[in-house]
Parts: sequence; C-alpha cells; structure tokens
Amino acid sequence: MEKEVTFNTLNSVHALNVHNVLQRVLSDLAEQGLYPVPSVEMHKALYTQQRLERELSRDSTIALGAFNHGVLIGFLWANPSQGTLYLEWGAVDQQFRRRGVFLHLLRLLEEEARRRGYHKLWLYASRKNTPAINCYLMSGYAIEGVHARHFFDWDFITLGKILDASSGEMALEKAGRQNVISCSAN
Repeated sequence: MEKEVTFNTLNSVHALNVHNVLQRVLSDLAEQGLYPVPSVEMHKALYTQQRLERELSRDSTIALGAFNHGVLIGFLWANPSQGTLYLEWGAVDQQFRRRGVFLHLLRLLEEEARRRGYHKLWLYASRKNTPAINCYLMSGYAIEGVHARHFFDWDFITLGKILDASSGEMALEKAGRQNVISCSAN
C-alpha cells in the first residue's frame, strides 16, 4: 500500500466525497458487468448527498475512509442488524484497487466491530463480482448462502465472518451441531 494513503473515520462532513466515490464505483461495476444496471441506477438515485449525511451522522453507523493526499479514494460503512453488523457499502476508486486499500479498511472495520461488541460481520455481493468475493474469502469470510435470481433477477451471495469465536461456538451449541448446514463456494 502506498505511503500517501491514510485511514480515518467518516462522518456527515464527508457525505459529498462518499457520494462522488460511490457514483464512480457504481458506474465501474455496471460497465464491467459485475452489478445489475437497474440496481446501479437505483443506488445512484437512492444514495444522495443528503441521505449519506444522515447515514454517516448516525451513532450506530461505522464509517471508515481511505485518503490519498487528503482526497477520499475509498470507504466502507456498516450498520447494526439484529445483533450483527451489516456491511452496507464498500468501495475503492478504480485507480487505487489491488493495492490493499480495501483490505486495510476491512481490517479496521472488523477491529471497530469487535470493540463495539459485534460478533459477526456480513454482506451481500453480486455473484458476478468475483474480485470482491475473492477479497472477502481471502479475509476469512465464508459464503453463507446463494440467492438465485435475487436482486433484479441476478444471483447474489451472502458472505459472513464470525468476529468473536466464542459467540459463534455458543450459537452452534444452541442450534445443535447436527442442524448446521455447511455451504461451499462450488
């Protein structure tokens, strides 16, 4: 990773910059065929600067950014969901990808999630977005489910990572190990 990249928390002041990065990344995903165009258009309309200001100002939201010479080049944010943490969005500008920026953001998010007491971090990904899926798998996430013909008739997968092993073990014991179904990436 480049020395000029720094990481920090984000808040509502960063909403315009997050909006601009998200708009560019959504366009990239559509152009590369990694995300359904109708979903891209919906997200572009949905995540206005005003909505992002509200989103990033919530105390429960964990939002982190990567900066190159003070300019936002990547971000992610997550929100609580029934005792877990849902990674709502993560993105890095195209020219800064494959340099470890997103992996570092993800590690920072996991640390903050643990600090706040979350036992699990999870997300959805388009099944066609193999670069993102591989990034998560390399970071210890597991495929938990496949949603055939889900959002806009595209296949999506759920990936998750248990952050607190003792909580995961307790959950397995409560569920009974014989009732646990294993999923593979095949």
